[in-house]
Amino acid sequence: MPSRDWRQQPGGMRSDIKARLRRITAGPVRPDDNSAPRHALGPGWAAPGLERIALAVASEAQGAERPRRPERPAGRGAGPAGGQHAAGPVQPAGGQHAAGPPRHAAGEHAGTAAADAPELAAGQYAVPAGGAAAEREVSRGTAANLLLAAGGLLVGIAAVAFTAVSWGSIGTGGRAGILLAVSALALAAPWRLRHRGLGGTAEAIAAIGLALTALDASLLYQLLLAGTDVAAPAAGSAVATAVLATGWAAYGTIAPVRGPRLAAIGLAQFPLPFAALAVAPSLASVTFAMVATAAGDLIIADLAGRRRARPERTAAIVTTVIAGSGGVLVALAAAAAVPDERESLRLTAVLILAAGVALAGVRQVRQARQVRQSRPARQLPQPAPGRPVPRGLQADDALAAASGALLAAGLGLPAAAALPRPWAAGAFAVVAAAVAAAGWWGPRWLARRDPVADLDHGGPSPGHASAGPPKAPVSAPAQPPAAGPAPAPPMPAAPAPAARSTMAGLAAGAAAVVGASGVAVVPAAIVALLAPLSWVTRPWSGAPDAARDALAPAAAEWYGSPATPLVLALVSIACWCVTAPARSRCRPAALAVAVLACVSIPLAADLRYNVALAVLTALAAVLLVAAAALADRILAGTAAVAGLMVAVTAAAWSLTRPAATIAELAVLLACCAVPAAMARTRLPAAAAAAGSVAIAAGLACAIALAHELPASHAGFAVLGVAAAAQVVAATFAAKRPTACLAAEVSGWLAAAAGTGMTLSGPGTASVGLTAAGVLCLSVAARPDRRPLLWAGLALLSGAVWAWLAVTGVHAPEPYAAPAAAVALAFGWQRSRHGALTSSWAAYGAGLGLLRIPSLVMAWQDQGWVRPLLLGLVAAAVMLAGGRARLQAPLLIGGTVAVLDAGRELADPVIRLAGILPGWVPFAVIGAVLLATGATYEARMRDVARIRAALGQLH
Repeated sequence: MPSRDWRQQPGGMRSDIKARLRRITAGPVRPDDNSAPRHALGPGWAAPGLERIALAVASEAQGAERPRRPERPAGRGAGPAGGQHAAGPVQPAGGQHAAGPPRHAAGEHAGTAAADAPELAAGQYAVPAGGAAAEREVSRGTAANLLLAAGGLLVGIAAVAFTAVSWGSIGTGGRAGILLAVSALALAAPWRLRHRGLGGTAEAIAAIGLALTALDASLLYQLLLAGTDVAAPAAGSAVATAVLATGWAAYGTIAPVRGPRLAAIGLAQFPLPFAALAVAPSLASVTFAMVATAAGDLIIADLAGRRRARPERTAAIVTTVIAGSGGVLVALAAAAAVPDERESLRLTAVLILAAGVALAGVRQVRQARQVRQSRPARQLPQPAPGRPVPRGLQADDALAAASGALLAAGLGLPAAAALPRPWAAGAFAVVAAAVAAAGWWGPRWLARRDPVADLDHGGPSPGHASAGPPKAPVSAPAQPPAAGPAPAPPMPAAPAPAARSTMAGLAAGAAAVVGASGVAVVPAAIVALLAPLSWVTRPWSGAPDAARDALAPAAAEWYGSPATPLVLALVSIACWCVTAPARSRCRPAALAVAVLACVSIPLAADLRYNVALAVLTALAAVLLVAAAALADRILAGTAAVAGLMVAVTAAAWSLTRPAATIAELAVLLACCAVPAAMARTRLPAAAAAAGSVAIAAGLACAIALAHELPASHAGFAVLGVAAAAQVVAATFAAKRPTACLAAEVSGWLAAAAGTGMTLSGPGTASVGLTAAGVLCLSVAARPDRRPLLWAGLALLSGAVWAWLAVTGVHAPEPYAAPAAAVALAFGWQRSRHGALTSSWAAYGAGLGLLRIPSLVMAWQDQGWVRPLLLGLVAAAVMLAGGRARLQAPLLIGGTVAVLDAGRELADPVIRLAGILPGWVPFAVIGAVLLATGATYEARMRDVARIRAALGQLH
């Protein structure tokens, strides 16, 4: 009768089984304990059916009473012994089902009992011994590889030590025989090891054998040159590395290991450079050998790819990149120094060979991509219909660009070496521009000549495209075949898109060379733009006739050349011809570079001074008018900023003579006024408006100074321009707000400059401050400019003090007290009616007008009456403010009282500072800072309390 699962037994029987199992697992089982069931948990027990029930109960208890642990991998400890149970009948440990005749033997359950008894005896329902192993940090393969690598390295070190150290103890012949024997054994071992399935060991032993062959070669070289005076390390190294690389490659071909082939690829990088050092020891020959080695590596990578030898292909690609880039970098470093013509021809050969290697790399990359695309792969999400497929920078594009750059640099190097040094950048730029033009417009020109080229786009050209959906071809009646030979089948179309992409990459690389040439000449163009600004320090001192002599008032040599504007023009054209994705970013750069090219033309051609000034003025006018006409905001802003910079340069260059300055500023004012009034975008309008005000202020000052007026009087002309700017800004603020705001800001700057010019004397200072104050009060009449009222009052106060100083008044109190009383009475009246909620607005101006002049005079007075009276009044004001809880009287009175008292300490502190060493003040300051930092939190709390107290005041 087949036994049922224990879970199908009645409830009482299940409870009895669980109770007995709890007694069993609670402690060791005694043989005389009749209450314990007799099953296979110990010697002499033979109850396999009950054993299966016990294991099932244990598993059930583990799942119900303890958190379930992750299941073990399949194949390890499966079945009841492993603690896993199926839904059906429980399988015994020996793989027998419970149904059918019982066939149990003692040996069938010994393993199960031995594995499960410890856990069950200890009362643990865990995974039994022999289950899932603990998580390992290192896999078996990694551990084996590390052991093999360490062993091989130790053996190699021992071999090197034997070869280098044991020369005296063992003769040359004996040592050669030992090394040859060990090498032969090591190289013969991989077959036997691979046959036994020890692949990693075979690779390690083969690596040891290769290292021993290198020692054999070194020993052979020493034996051959022993007793001779021949010393050719480069030639010997070339021969040795070539022979070893060939031997390792041949051995790797027949041996069941892969390491020798990879080692041969790495060693093959050295024969050609060593041979070049031996034959023609020069930088060009070594770099040529390195690039030629890279070409050979590329061939090896191609062959390995055809045979699907992935490690060999990867190794060959890595060595190609290392050897090729190394040779190219060294060649470019040598080419940057512009060597002589003979060396330049050698470097040209190196760069052209490198360009060919890069083009061959483009072909291999595209072939590998085609192979990858031909394999089935998971479907990637496709872009929405009508949207272009995103395509980033690919390896073939980068290689094509590198090829174009190397080709352009190689072709331009001989011309650069033949021309004078300042023309070198021009030679590179012209040749690179020719290569870029050929790569960019060549395929398009051929496509226009060949109508079949429309098939390159996958269909007819846009000019031949028909409207509507494609129509089905109309079937013609069958005609008998014409007599004669059958026509030849059409030739398949050439991969024109790939060729066009390659040519575009060549053009991009050549354009990069053009850009590098531009970077080389940009400093000279910047000097041409900024050097005339030094005329501001020596205005109207006269200028020579030539532009280069008039570059600066002091003797300044321009280190540019006639090629400077040419190179910059080519860079500008290259930036302007950039394709659509980056066009919006490159065209402003093209405009800026074109401006630099035009600015450097007068110096490059060494024009006459007047002609050079006319060229710069015309350039500024064209840029400002173009900024007003352009609708593109970025281009218009670039043109406006560039136009202002050129205008500043032209204005500075015109400071050689008064007439030239006035005429130049008048022309520039007209050039800036037009775009300020007609610009279509904001930035040109604002820039032109600000420039117009600045140029008008400079023109007014120049006219005044040209009539031999003092600078203090010329400041009034500048103030007049500032006032006119404020009037214009207020008039047209609604129509052109951005331009008017810029004009207003520039007008205030001009007002500040004009006021500063009038401060040379008390009389002019009084008039200038009065004019500035009236201007501020006038602008404060606008609703959105009310804060200027305070600035105007302050300037008028300063004008009053300046006038008092002119008239010789030494007691300002009779003049300040009435005005202060009026201000205080007005503030008190406004505060009573609630119009002013702040004590600063009500009493600040009156108290300041009352106390500050007296404080200034008290510091200058040597008597004691004024400081005493000032201190008493300040204390009274402070007490009144504290009683009324008002901020302004409290703080103003306290500040004046403290400063008045500090006047008494001024002289002693000055005398003490003269007596003490210079380091004492710094030490005191440092100690104060340390003390402040140490009590920072406490002081912050004090400051918070003071702030809260002041905040409660009005």
